[in-house]
Amino acid sequence: MSLLIVVDMQEVVARDTLWHLPGVRDLLPTIIELADAFGDDVAYSRHVPPADGGHGAWKRFYENWKELDEDPSNWDLMPELAGRPGIHAAKSIYSVFGAPELRAELARDELVLCGVETDCCVLATALEAIDHGVPVTVVEDAVASPSPAGHEGALALFRRLDDDQVKVTTAARLLAR
Repeated sequence: MSLLIVVDMQEVVARDTLWHLPGVRDLLPTIIELADAFGDDVAYSRHVPPADGGHGAWKRFYENWKELDEDPSNWDLMPELAGRPGIHAAKSIYSVFGAPELRAELARDELVLCGVETDCCVLATALEAIDHGVPVTVVEDAVASPSPAGHEGALALFRRLDDDQVKVTTAARLLAR
């Protein structure tokens, strides 16, 4: 059975913040269509700062971005996704494998990834899934990054791993299967 993971579609990337991702709301119709098709087999992750401030490189990371904490609602899911059925989980690292609420759910036949950022949290999740032996499908028209080069580079990496570990597809092709 497959699990759709909607990665970090949060206010912090939709609003005028340091992490703003222009055009991110344009992904919502496609992501909502995917979520509707997957029903209860959907997980929504949110990247949130840890209460203890993080450790090592993560501590420095969160110190560099501490101004984002001034408005705690930055870490909320976009309103269009907030009340939807499925699992809602928080993580403080790039990969969704860092969300305790999701660990048991991630041992699926396939993880289908959409959301942000293609070259960061989506990439980290895909690589960790592969390391756990779980095949991944990335929905290329439902992922985005503030870096066009990073976005294309991550998609190129996914395509290089294509068939054995990662498949890259469009929402229309995924929904038609």
